[in-house]
Amino acid sequence: MFGLSKGKPEVARPDASFIVPRIKHTNFIVALRDIVKSEDDAAVTEPLVADLIVSYAFDLPEMFQMVCLRDVKRLGLSQERLRAIAVTNLKQRLGNIGREGEPPVMKMVVGNNLEACVLLVDEIWQSLASKIPPEIVIGLPTRDVLFVSSSHSGKGGIQLLRKAVNEARRGDNTHWLSEHLLVRRADKWEIFDETI
Repeated sequence: MFGLSKGKPEVARPDASFIVPRIKHTNFIVALRDIVKSEDDAAVTEPLVADLIVSYAFDLPEMFQMVCLRDVKRLGLSQERLRAIAVTNLKQRLGNIGREGEPPVMKMVVGNNLEACVLLVDEIWQSLASKIPPEIVIGLPTRDVLFVSSSHSGKGGIQLLRKAVNEARRGDNTHWLSEHLLVRRADKWEIFDETI
């Protein structure tokens, strides 16, 4: 159920090694309300930050198949274990993480529409923290666009970041995520408020 491609049909009973996180806008939950017929068919989600949620999918050869409550029960996974497995699987699928552009705003490049999922890989942000002082601020307009800047960029970085997010938003309405800028504090994401 909830296949996201017109490729091959669903794999009957994929195991936990196929599970990866997917970042969605809260509208994803609203869109599924009319489709889901039973609680067991409901997609497993959890809040992330602002208007973003984490959902889970089986990363199959031709499509992402949403992880439903029935899958979690079948695999005997708790919510915490599900996320840990999904992030571990994601890390195995990430290749070299590249960047485009120069400060004050850079674009993180991952591929396979996984840029948004990188928010969940703490090690990446911990390694960048000393390189982007004092705080990392990001824009995540779509699932495959992740802009990075600093909270105290001397070259108008925050204004340029907002402009980049708005331009990306005009280009992709299908996989739109958030117009909020996010800041990394104490190993967590928060909405960035320039007045603080």
